[in-house]
Amino acid sequence: MQQFDIRRLKDAGPALIVVLQHDVLANAATVVVAPLLSTKKYKVSPRLHPVIEVEGEFYMIGTELLFAIERKRIGDKVDTAIGSIDDIKNALDLVFIGF
Repeated sequence: MQQFDIRRLKDAGPALIVVLQHDVLANAATVVVAPLLSTKKYKVSPRLHPVIEVEGEFYMIGTELLFAIERKRIGDKVDTAIGSIDDIKNALDLVFIGF
């Protein structure tokens, strides 16, 4: 599992998450992630919610909804968000630093 992987949750149907935690903590029992939410259902705030395309659908990263989850609950890799690294970092700066 690597930072910025997009993965399915094992026990949540089609739910998708993006891994935010750095690989240096690969031995930790939990991983910090954020949910991917359909842009069809939720209003996007561009700075807070980077938008990425996964399997032909557009999702926003619910940056302010990040959480820790046990590794064993994380399923298969679907894609990567590495191409949006700057947008993701800017969104996390907004959440934690305020700018």
